[in-house]
Amino acid sequence: MAGSFGVFRQYEKAALAGLAILAMLAFFVIPPFLQMGPSAGMADPVAVSWKGGGLRESGLQRAVLMRRAANQLLVDSLSATGRAPTRMPLPDDEKNVVDTLLLAQEATASGIVVSNETINRFLRGWTNDLVRPEQFDAIVSQIGGRVGLGQQDVFEALRQVLLADRMRELLVRGVDFSGTPPGWMWDYYRRLEQSATAELIPVVVETFGPEVAEPSEAQLRSFFDRYKDDLPVARSADPGFRQPHRIRYDYLVAKADAYVDEERPKITDAQIAASYEERKESLYKAKPADAEAEKAAGEKAADKEGDEKGDTKPGESDAAGTDNDKDKEQDQEQDKAGADAAFEPLDKVADDVRRRLAEEAADRRLAAVFDAVKADVAKYGESLALWQVAGDGAGPRPSPPDVRKIAEQQGLTGGSSELVNRLEAIATPGIGGSFQLAMSREFGVQQQRWSDLLFDRSAPLLQPVGSRDVEGNRYLSWKSEDQEDFVPSFPAVREDVTRAWRIVESRPLAEKAAETLAAEARDGGKTLEAVAAARGGLEVSKVGPFTWLDRGTAPFGSAPELSQPDGLSMPGEDFMKAVFSLEPGQVATAFNEPRTVCYVIRLAALEPGDAQLKELFVAAARDPRRIAVAADGDAEAVFERWTDAVERRHEVAWKRDPRAAELP
Repeated sequence: MAGSFGVFRQYEKAALAGLAILAMLAFFVIPPFLQMGPSAGMADPVAVSWKGGGLRESGLQRAVLMRRAANQLLVDSLSATGRAPTRMPLPDDEKNVVDTLLLAQEATASGIVVSNETINRFLRGWTNDLVRPEQFDAIVSQIGGRVGLGQQDVFEALRQVLLADRMRELLVRGVDFSGTPPGWMWDYYRRLEQSATAELIPVVVETFGPEVAEPSEAQLRSFFDRYKDDLPVARSADPGFRQPHRIRYDYLVAKADAYVDEERPKITDAQIAASYEERKESLYKAKPADAEAEKAAGEKAADKEGDEKGDTKPGESDAAGTDNDKDKEQDQEQDKAGADAAFEPLDKVADDVRRRLAEEAADRRLAAVFDAVKADVAKYGESLALWQVAGDGAGPRPSPPDVRKIAEQQGLTGGSSELVNRLEAIATPGIGGSFQLAMSREFGVQQQRWSDLLFDRSAPLLQPVGSRDVEGNRYLSWKSEDQEDFVPSFPAVREDVTRAWRIVESRPLAEKAAETLAAEARDGGKTLEAVAAARGGLEVSKVGPFTWLDRGTAPFGSAPELSQPDGLSMPGEDFMKAVFSLEPGQVATAFNEPRTVCYVIRLAALEPGDAQLKELFVAAARDPRRIAVAADGDAEAVFERWTDAVERRHEVAWKRDPRAAELP
């Protein structure tokens, strides 16, 4: 059954055209507190420019600071209601901040207004009307005092976001899910809930390279010139010959339990007892039920002892019953028993105390090692700087610290990386996903990615950075070489240019070969296995079941993503569209997203079948929110394309890579 699968694209052109007309009226007048200023001083260079405007580094930093202040307003006001978001509501990366500023200006030029009452109404909705005006004033004043912004600045930052959001609403209003025809809802429901199993023959584009005529030098140079300024993107069908920003770094790794086993036997019983007494209030309070049980047991034992002492023979005097000193002593013993029952006994928690003391000792030892390495790196940096200044005759170049030798001596692991780009660094197991916890006076504890710290253009060479991963492993690393992105010379990348050119030129041949195989299976009623066996040298694989869209590990309510079934090389929208437009037994062809493989596809099964799926759809259609989230990706793609068009139209040019957001 072929679905429409063109929900947003059907009206995208009209929506973009309408907004383009509005945008033609727009001109950018940057607010005074963010303007570039009249001169281009070296101390405050231009960070980003566009036709008729731009921001210097100081203006961009202030814009980001205002975004973070708006974030903090949303977080603190929500916290005042007893709730708190799990992450910052608004992205605070530099590109998003600038895009928001530009869209806000377009909204203003198009006649959209966000008044103070609109902001207040938004905040009342944000907090469910549980925060009083005077509380908002106190929150804003506190934030402004920490970051050096006035109350009006904080609200102005929120106004810019709301203006941009109104512009976004104007775009997606014609392509959202309100009033959506049932056929569209059915298409998106199928994307989420119906699974396909398919047989595939991959036709690899590059294998047709030898059949392509040899390119002339002029063709290759023209091809290089077309893509020389583009960075390579893994899933893009277009090549990119610009070399990305790369760094080389040295690193030391301390496993989570480094030194702990060595320190554990060194902990004495006296240390354990002293630590227990010092920390039992915070760490070793008995559970309420256990404390009550122990207290009751103590009282029962005391009562029994009193009964035994109170038994007298007939005719004897009851001297114990009148002995006040013994009564007081007994009460004191019961009070002491009750106090002791409020804590876990030492013998029960001694192992935990020993473990904590060993971990603390290991941390101190590791800190001393890392501090010594930092000092060695700093000393090497000073020596290297002096050697570079001295020039000729300065003697041999200073030797850097030997991280492998240090690691061997200290029971750690370590080494040096190759020149890697950001994605390669992030993909490095362990350190690639590590982070640093940093204290900010304005915003408290911030979690920063290790990759952002080392790839930051302002981060100097030979400055050690400490980080840790979620498993508790600790890292010390420093950048030893920094290679900016650059356009290489044609001779230097001629081989890569030739290979990319052959791939592009081979695509029609691969597509024709795939269509021939598909026609043989379709017209002859053959399975793909039979087609492959007749041809020889072809591989057939069975993939699935898989859905078009997949939520994966994304939290509930977030937009699903294109699924990535095992056995497929970067499938894209075209591939999914081809698969789910087939009936079982039918055959089609489709490229993967980077157009490096053209698949011959035979649909084996759809589960559940359409009849059963329609029954489920009728029940799900009563609450369209779950289905609507499947459309978010298409709506977002439309908006991103329009944002890109705005940037191109106004010739937005970054003088450096925009910095990423800080982790919440």
